[in-house]
Amino acid sequence: MTTLDNHDRDEITLVYRTSAPDPMDWGFEAQVPCLGGCAGPAWVPVRSPMDLLAVYDDDFPEDVVRCDRCITAGVAAREAV
Repeated sequence: MTTLDNHDRDEITLVYRTSAPDPMDWGFEAQVPCLGGCAGPAWVPVRSPMDLLAVYDDDFPEDVVRCDRCITAGVAAREAV
């Protein structure tokens, strides 16, 4: 897990994820506040430096947010490594 300083938050949490059925399905996700209002954590995919900048600026697309508690986007959970 990696953290980066943020002007609005103390840090950005990044995780490297893999999918259990397909080990070639991998990527990074950044932790964001849950859009459903629960305590989260919620995650958005980070595939490029621009995605990371969008998380930093709180300007990420809402339809890609996946919350571990309320499953707001309905995306299957991926395992952090």
